[in-house]
Amino acid sequence: MTAIAVKDRIESTPSGHIIKLTEDESKLYPGSGWKIARFEDGHLEELFDLTIAQQQEVQAKIDATLEWAKNAKGELWSVMCSCDELVGPEPFSPSSTDDIALLQYRLSENDTFFTME
Repeated sequence: MTAIAVKDRIESTPSGHIIKLTEDESKLYPGSGWKIARFEDGHLEELFDLTIAQQQEVQAKIDATLEWAKNAKGELWSVMCSCDELVGPEPFSPSSTDDIALLQYRLSENDTFFTME
């Protein structure tokens, strides 16, 4: 596979910025929701699911996400998975206080991202 910068894969559409998945990457697609996407050489390698079942799990999920991200190789991007696309891609760094705050907001403030038990 040819290396490409993730930022060069981002397309501007009338509804926002997206990354279209390749056929191989589509096999990794788990369904809609907030994820941290891990890319190597511009190719999607893994999606870390940010879905939680209960509000009390927010801090545990933040801790797990940061631990995973600190050990992840390649580029990390915060994305919304929707319709086999990665929507609203933003670079993610586990050492950025802004990125951690956004992660916490996405997990705790918007109950539309909680799963039903």
